[in-house]
Amino acid sequence: MAWRTNEYIDIGVLVKSTKGASEFFFTVTSIGISLGLFESLLGNIVWVDDKTIRLFQGNKRDYWEIDTESQAVKFYFASAEIGDAHGQFDLAKMYINGWVVEQDMENARLWLQRSAAQGYTRATKLLQRISERHESLANLADPIMNSKK
Repeated sequence: MAWRTNEYIDIGVLVKSTKGASEFFFTVTSIGISLGLFESLLGNIVWVDDKTIRLFQGNKRDYWEIDTESQAVKFYFASAEIGDAHGQFDLAKMYINGWVVEQDMENARLWLQRSAAQGYTRATKLLQRISERHESLANLADPIMNSKK
């Protein structure tokens, strides 16, 4: 059973030099503290090379790729990346709501457009709603799921 609070937990990377002199932490994502979500969210950590880490989700398919030098973080959502229209719509909604990824309306619109271009009805209707009502994507965000509180 999941529970909700107004608390968020930062999931990130602590980088230490080999000599132990310098150390810094940076956040990969913030999630609401929910035991069910937390337990299902995180999976294995894999070093890609000497500066890049992949932090997998519990599904062993989706992951954050983290550059420990530049602190750049990119989320890879497998079904969206391979061109699945439903996966692209789901990733767009994640960006709208700031769930698993930071809220990012530019990326949300990009993934909605990719999904709609393949004829995915829900993406097309959401883009029409935004266009016809001159509604901002930010207005569609679920305030409970938004990670930018």
